[in-house]
Formats: sequence, C-alpha cells, structure tokens
Amino acid sequence: VALFVSCLTMKEDTEDSRRKSLEFLAPLMEPLPDVGAGEVGLFGGALFSAEERIRKLPLRDRLILKVMKSQRGDYRNWESIREWARRTVGSKLKADRQ
Repeated sequence: VALFVSCLTMKEDTEDSRRKSLEFLAPLMEPLPDVGAGEVGLFGGALFSAEERIRKLPLRDRLILKVMKSQRGDYRNWESIREWARRTVGSKLKADRQ
C-alpha cells in the first residue's frame, strides 16, 4: 500500500508543511500499519481560478478560496511525482517477487 497527497499545504516542501500533510494522512494510515515512510508521497497541489465555477460553490467554500487567493497556481512538480511513483511501484514489485 502506498499513499500520496497533493495539496496546497505542500506548496513549499518544508518540515512544517510535511508535518501538516502527514497529520492529514494519519487517519488514513492508522488501519495500514505496513505503510512505510518511503511509501508516502507529499506533493504540491494546484488551485486554479475559474470564476464561474467558484460562484457556484457554497458560501463556506468560496470564503475558504478567498482566504487562499494568494496561493492560486500550480505547485505540482510532475517529475518528483513520477520519480516517487517509479520508486514506489518498483519497490512493491521487488517485494512481491521475494
């Protein structure tokens, strides 16, 4: 089992952003004690401005987006995501063969 999260918290890869992202994943990891540190991917996310779509959101969600306005953009590092996926899948395949 491998888990990943792509979120704005990981906009910058810092110790604090990793801690917060792992806290988010903690409830998902509880029933999966075999998930190792290398099997958890933490990646920057994306928030795009699509004003028409945003207007259709509930007020609560629109307020959250308004507060996050400065964070809009694409913070995904596709090469890091691909490398993590290759490494994770590769290690799983090796483990299955043993």
